[in-house]
Order: sequence, then C-alpha cells, then structure tokens
Amino acid sequence: MTLAIRAAKMYYTAHEQPERLDAIKPERQIRADIFSVMETLKQMATRRWAGGMRDEELDILDRWIQGLFAMLQQEHDMEEAERAEQATWTWLHGDWAGKEVERELSFMAS
Repeated sequence: MTLAIRAAKMYYTAHEQPERLDAIKPERQIRADIFSVMETLKQMATRRWAGGMRDEELDILDRWIQGLFAMLQQEHDMEEAERAEQATWTWLHGDWAGKEVERELSFMAS
C-alpha cells in the first residue's frame, strides 16, 4: 500500500499537465485523500495489526484505490476527447505550401 501511495504522490506532483489533473480533482482534495490513507495505515500500525484490517479501514483504503482508478479513467477520457478534436484540425495535416493564409484562417477557426 505504501508503494501505491508513493506512486500516486509522484504522479500528482510530476504530472505533465497539472491543470488537467486539477480539473479532475483539486490538489487540496488529493492531499486530503492521501492524508486519510496515511492516517489509516498509521492507526493500523499503532495497534500492530491486531485483529487484522477493520471494515472501516478497508473501506477507506478501497475508496481511495477506486478513486485513483476513476481519476485515471477520467484523464484517459479527456485525452481521447482531445485526440478526437485534434483529428478534426485540417490545418494540422496536409500540404499547405502556397496556402499559408488559408492555413492560418483554418487554425483560427478551430
């Protein structure tokens, strides 16, 4: 679990487009989620795992993991939408030699 937290933290902090990630979930909420998971793990370690994982602890960890998968899916969907939009950009493809003005107009129209 701690490797997952470390990987998530690296993903959040070193993201290529932090504004896209922020559109999915605000940084404050991301930090609160990680803090909640860390506190849960701390409580489990403090009691030395006596009695195994409690239901509420399992729920907290499971919700965090499901939230990660949901964020990744949302980001994937956003990237797919961007790719679909870029595929419609006529100014991006083709031979525009001698038609620079038309290309610029097509660019501004998109």
